[in-house]
Amino acid sequence: TTLSALIFQKFHTNVLVGNMEAAQGLTQLFTAPLFGIWADNLSRKFMLKISAIFGIVMIIGWIYIIYTSDSVLLMYLFCGMWGIFTAFYSAPIEAIFADSLNDNNRTQLYSWRQFLIQMGRTIGPVINILLYYQFGNEWTLDVLNNVMACGLLFSGLAAL
Repeated sequence: TTLSALIFQKFHTNVLVGNMEAAQGLTQLFTAPLFGIWADNLSRKFMLKISAIFGIVMIIGWIYIIYTSDSVLLMYLFCGMWGIFTAFYSAPIEAIFADSLNDNNRTQLYSWRQFLIQMGRTIGPVINILLYYQFGNEWTLDVLNNVMACGLLFSGLAAL
């Protein structure tokens, strides 16, 4: 991912790449059950509003970090917070989607949903390829920062 390349270019070690990716994944793993319980017991609409605000704050924070900071601690913190953010918005979305389906076409709609998710995961890297081409196809910090910022802005649009 662009984040992994950015971490490597900033700090010149694969250990930090793995540790920061682990911080993101582990915080998501350990907070997802709690947020699943919340999605069953609290207002899902409220949770999604909070997650949109949290996501926008995260995007602004990441843009600040990639352009102005070389703090390992700050990057660890935001990798972990991104994992929390992912778990927080996923739970109410999953619950709302599941509750909106009837038993007659649940399988078909889940298949379509999964297809659209995979398309989104494909379109992101394709956009990255185009951005790398546009910015000169070099893995310098400037290029990586710009590609990462574009990806974050697309994420921000999705949060709205």
